[in-house]
Amino acid sequence: AEDLPAGVKAPVSQLLDVPVEWERAVAAVLGANISAFVVADVSVARQVMAHASVSEAPLTLIPLSAVGEPVVLAPVDAQVVGAASSVVRCLPEHQRVIDLLLGGAVLVRDNEAAFRIAPALGPGGCAVAPDGLVVHGDCRIVKPGRETGAALLAQERVWRSLPDKIQSALQVVQQLD
Repeated sequence: AEDLPAGVKAPVSQLLDVPVEWERAVAAVLGANISAFVVADVSVARQVMAHASVSEAPLTLIPLSAVGEPVVLAPVDAQVVGAASSVVRCLPEHQRVIDLLLGGAVLVRDNEAAFRIAPALGPGGCAVAPDGLVVHGDCRIVKPGRETGAALLAQERVWRSLPDKIQSALQVVQQLD
């Protein structure tokens, strides 16, 4: 798909850096959106959808220019770590997308806290435990399976660390010469 239109940014999984201890939780909240592509605007999204290489594939596109200012939940409770969007790092131009996808999620210390806190978050909100258990404010409960998007987030983390590791290895080789 090298000839995709300009304005295709990247999949969500490549836009964020998640601390290891929260990878399962963030992946659980993102769900299928972990593979969504961020594009510049709706016109680019329409061009991508019409492209022959993706014409039959399921695809989620997020037009960056159309994303407004999402509401980020941050209830005060001893068991709340913070808004899910606050623990991930991303470039400033992608923060609205991350807030859109994670803003309704609150990270909590354990499953019991998720069950206790979620009802107060209301519809659209959810409490997420480190193991990926998601308790929605509207009473839905989603227990993660073995396979989550956490592996994809971990893979992205490793890939981001490779240039530094390669540089260190090259320095060791140079010292040996």
